[in-house]
Amino acid sequence: MNIDDYLNNLRGELDSKLKDFSLGEQQDASTAEDSVFCPECGTKNPAGANFCCNCGTTLVQDYDEELYDSEEDKTCDCNNVESSDSEAQYGILYTDVQRLANKYGCSTDDVCAILDDFCDKAAEYNMYWEILDASDNPDYFNSDDFWLEHNELISDYFEQSSIEYGMKTPLFIIGGNDVIPIPMVEDVFGTSRTGRIPCDMAYCFQGNFFSDIWEYGDHTITEASVRNTVSRLPLEDGKMETNLEDDLGAYFDLCTEYYEEGIPVERVMMTANASWLPASKTMSEHLPLLHSNDTPNLVKHGMYVSPPVMADNEETNEPLIETLENDKTGMLLFNLHGASNPGMSGFYSDYGKTFDISMLSGTNARVFNTVACFGARYFGYEREDSMLLSAFYNEYFLLYAGSLIPVPMMELNVPEGVEVHEGSGSEHLMPIYCMEQFTGAPMGEAMMRAKLNYFNVFRHMERDDFSMATMMMFSLYGNPMLRMVRNEEVLRRAEEEHVLPTLPQKGVAPVRKKETQCIMLKEGGSSSLLDQVRGLVDDNISAIHKELQKHLYDELGLEPRWLTRIDRFAIPNGDGTYEEGYSYAYEDKSKAFDNMSWVEVDYDGNIKRVFKSK
Repeated sequence: MNIDDYLNNLRGELDSKLKDFSLGEQQDASTAEDSVFCPECGTKNPAGANFCCNCGTTLVQDYDEELYDSEEDKTCDCNNVESSDSEAQYGILYTDVQRLANKYGCSTDDVCAILDDFCDKAAEYNMYWEILDASDNPDYFNSDDFWLEHNELISDYFEQSSIEYGMKTPLFIIGGNDVIPIPMVEDVFGTSRTGRIPCDMAYCFQGNFFSDIWEYGDHTITEASVRNTVSRLPLEDGKMETNLEDDLGAYFDLCTEYYEEGIPVERVMMTANASWLPASKTMSEHLPLLHSNDTPNLVKHGMYVSPPVMADNEETNEPLIETLENDKTGMLLFNLHGASNPGMSGFYSDYGKTFDISMLSGTNARVFNTVACFGARYFGYEREDSMLLSAFYNEYFLLYAGSLIPVPMMELNVPEGVEVHEGSGSEHLMPIYCMEQFTGAPMGEAMMRAKLNYFNVFRHMERDDFSMATMMMFSLYGNPMLRMVRNEEVLRRAEEEHVLPTLPQKGVAPVRKKETQCIMLKEGGSSSLLDQVRGLVDDNISAIHKELQKHLYDELGLEPRWLTRIDRFAIPNGDGTYEEGYSYAYEDKSKAFDNMSWVEVDYDGNIKRVFKSK
């Protein structure tokens, strides 16, 4: 089976599974009444299409058009985003009360009392939540508990309520994956182990947005696409060993302390891997960094650089602990390695552990941002084995941003005349998010604005599939109506340092998707995938084996035993032709942290690109 047949079959299977949601292709020829004509260019589109297949205009017919911004400018001026003490906020608090009660071994009345108290206190500060309980709507769900069923319920609730669509409306999910499922969306870049990205951002749009965008891809993702912003207050899976009041109740009570004035972040403590210093400087050069003046050997550009600290070494830990406990430290920022293995919840430099969960004890910070691989891991882990869960429920953090999966890096292709500092992917998304945080906007809006600005600018310097995957894999955790205190100096420096670069032109360009087909996947008992490759039916791989061995092993230092997966890929060039080849995935398990590499080669075995995980 060739790749085209494979993809057609896959699309057909997906259409069949999603037909109840009107997300797949129509099986019968559409009549004139069933078709949707684009109000912008007049193109005829399939019934149920969200976007025009020709120009990308939104085709949502039941929406109030006055709720949408029709500007074609794809980026947002952070200096125009300003908080207002009198501006009311409205949002949806979404959970499953029955599942929460089962997890905590309490009554549904107990859960409702905690949620109602949170909503009542927030309303005193013009923050109004409407509670949407999945357990009150059983007709939406089957035994599989598919995330699209939850998304349909949310969309229907919008239609029935007075809450408006858009960037100003947050969805606050209470509970982990076993309460409200995390959407598992196709990994369009191909660096996740399962081929799926856990992506709460999918709850920000109507239907299966990230699937539809490839089918009708002649557009960017703009504010007009957004139904709501999203954040989650996560919990570990299964029965809880803690109680409802100490977990949700304590977190909600802490939120009330910052409703009126916002979260003060006078200074930021950043820790970076030594080999990523230029990119780490890109992440933090607009921020008010704080460090100990007594340890110049551990500090560069205001950041702590891979200090060899361990939780049980008080003398070595002292500089970081001093900074963590400083009253001015309101935010922690990390550009370090992360790990997926149980028992390895900390962050790492190239040389070993750099930051441990126990080091959070005593900090005054309330905001935590990280670009580490698995930096926000929580589902499938115990609380003491998750930096995210420990930060929320043991150390009084209110906001957390990070990824649940490996975070890839790639080189930029910068257009002439555009000023961009070093780094890629998450190392550009995170400084934009930090900038948006300091505007004083609600956190849900700040994260969404950062994602849209990042994607619509950097996709022209990275690659659509890479920028899309980076945007999708990072999530916001904590109350999305919370704000940080606005800092004009940070915004001024962000503009000076070109945190959000200006492109020479902002035309609408098709979103290009990398189509992949898995050829070989390493089995658990196999010592080397190359043993399988030698007997592979694909003669082309056998023919280029020697060339691959020379480049991938001799020149890049990637050992044969690290090879875990081989994919065949095709990337549209935009002119009807495709760039085609093979993608090889490697995982070095000799290090404490997850160390992954992906190499794309053409059909002749020539290396086209090399990607690394953080």
